[in-house]
Amino acid sequence: MAKQLTAMSDLYAAFAKFPELSALVDLMGTRADAIDGFNRDSAGNDDIGKTYHKNADAPTQILHSLIKGVRNTLNSAGTSGQHAAALFDNANEDANSVV
Repeated sequence: MAKQLTAMSDLYAAFAKFPELSALVDLMGTRADAIDGFNRDSAGNDDIGKTYHKNADAPTQILHSLIKGVRNTLNSAGTSGQHAAALFDNANEDANSVV
């Protein structure tokens, strides 16, 4: 059993970067939306366009879902990390007041 549990001194700073990463992923999603719109408009509704949509629409939806999932995971990890850092700080303060 561990005698002491410690947190990195820069734990808050490390998790503070997660919203910035999430914003970058959001930008990827915006760009993917723009590319998707361009492709949808350019493909048309003729046989070639229908073939394109048959092959591209499902993977495009998967890409959008993946981007959304990564963004949500980053947001969740950032929030949870900030809470964990606060718990470590509170535990440290409690331990110092007892000793």
